[in-house]
Amino acid sequence: MNAGLVPISGYLICIIPLAAIVLGLIVFFVWTDRDAARPYLRRKPPTTDRPA
Repeated sequence: MNAGLVPISGYLICIIPLAAIVLGLIVFFVWTDRDAARPYLRRKPPTTDRPA
């Protein structure tokens, strides 16, 4: 087998798109986790059991 150097086209076809997908997933996970970790502000419904 030819175990020589990998031509630059091999990196362009495989490594660069793979790195773009991995970095995109990391950015997506951080972005959605920031939304999920935000505190939920619940509005209490008005109650009628307390006098005004």
